[in-house]
Amino acid sequence: MNLKQAKKLEKEIMQKTNTGERQVLKHMLRHGTISSMEAFTLYGMTRLAARIYDLREQGHQIITTRVTKNEKNFGVYSLK
Repeated sequence: MNLKQAKKLEKEIMQKTNTGERQVLKHMLRHGTISSMEAFTLYGMTRLAARIYDLREQGHQIITTRVTKNEKNFGVYSLK
């Protein structure tokens, strides 16, 4: 996704989504990925997977990458 596309998507985000979804999308646009730990630490969000589901239902293409760190498995989400 190039900068022009990202700015256009960010504008659409501000108009169409609820606050939690907006935070997740803006975070992925700015930082590339988001994990459950980041969502909880930064935004107090405990149900990231539910927000990702809602965003996918709205048509956003989001990729889930499985990660293992310190013998813990978790998903990291990014925009396609």
